[in-house]
Amino acid sequence: MTHDSRIDPTGGNRLSLMTSAIGALTLVAASMALVTTACNAPVEARPKVVVLGIDAMGWKVLQPMIENGRAPHFARLVEDGASGVLGTNPGCSPRYWTTIATGKAPAKHQLWGWTVFDKESGRRPMRSYDRRAKAIWNIVGEQDKTTGVVNYLVTWPPEEINGWIVPSYFYHGLANKDQTTFPASLAEEIAHLEIPKFITEKPGRHSNEEIIANAWGEARWVSSVGRHIQEYKDPDLLIVYALGIDWLGHRFWAYYEPEKYKDPMWNLDPELVEQYGNVIPDLYETTDREFGKIIDAIDEDTTVVVLSDHAMKAWGADGDTNVAVLNYDRV
Repeated sequence: MTHDSRIDPTGGNRLSLMTSAIGALTLVAASMALVTTACNAPVEARPKVVVLGIDAMGWKVLQPMIENGRAPHFARLVEDGASGVLGTNPGCSPRYWTTIATGKAPAKHQLWGWTVFDKESGRRPMRSYDRRAKAIWNIVGEQDKTTGVVNYLVTWPPEEINGWIVPSYFYHGLANKDQTTFPASLAEEIAHLEIPKFITEKPGRHSNEEIIANAWGEARWVSSVGRHIQEYKDPDLLIVYALGIDWLGHRFWAYYEPEKYKDPMWNLDPELVEQYGNVIPDLYETTDREFGKIIDAIDEDTTVVVLSDHAMKAWGADGDTNVAVLNYDRV
C-alpha cells in the first residue's frame, strides 16, 4: 500500500478519503462499537459515520481535479483528513462491494458476480438473500444502532434491518409490485425524487446520451435520497453508493485518454473525442457537488469515509494490438 504524504497516521481527523478499502465498512462497525464501549462513563456525543461509496473512482482522474479546484469537497477530505492509494485485484463490482460490506472473502460471502444460475428461473441477477455473510448493516443493528443504505449493490430485495434500505436494482420491486424499500413506507417518502431510468428499468443497450444522462441522474438521485435519510432519520451509519463513474469509464475511457489509443485498430473519431473526452471528469465534478451536499450536512460528531472498489486505466501502450479498452488500476 502506498500512502499519500498527507495521511495523518494518528487518525486524528474525522474526514478521510480512502479508495479501494476492502473490508473498510467492517472496520467502521468495529470503531463504532469501540466508541460505545471504551469506557463506562456516560457520553453525551453520539458518534456517527457517513460512508460514500463511488464505484471506479481513482486518483488518476481525481487528483488533477483536486489540484484544479474542480472537486472542492473531496479536496477538503484529503487536506483535513487521511487519504491513501491502495491496490485492487481483478474482479467485478458486486464481488468487491460485498467484500467491503461483510469483511469476508467471496468464498465466504458467495457473491461472485452480477448473476447466478437458479434452477427454477435460470440465470438471474444476484439478490440480497444470495449473500452468505452478515453485512455491516446487520452487525450495526445487532448493536442497537441504526443504518441507512442507499443504492448499495445487491441489496434487493431489501432486508429487514434496524434502519432504512433503498436498494439497488430498484426496478425489480417496481416491476413486480413488491416492496421496494425497507420499511415499505420509505418508498412513499422519496417518491417525489426523480429516479433514473437505469434504476427503474432492466439495463439494455443504451445510447451514449442515455448513459451520460442516467449517470448524472443517479448521482443526483442517490444524493437526494441520502440527504432525506440523513435529515429525517438521522442514522448512526449512513451508506450511499453510486455506480455512474463505472458506467462512463467502460464506455468513454478511450475518449478520455485518446493518446493511449493511437493505433489504427482503434480508429477513434476526432469529433467523438471532442464530444466525449470530458464526460468522465465532468461526472467526477458532479459527484463531488452532489455528495458534497451530504458532507456539508454532517455535524461535528460524524466521521466521513469516501471509498472505491477499483479505478480504471488504459490497458496497453501505443502500437500494442493485444489490448483492451481499459483495465483496473490502483486507486
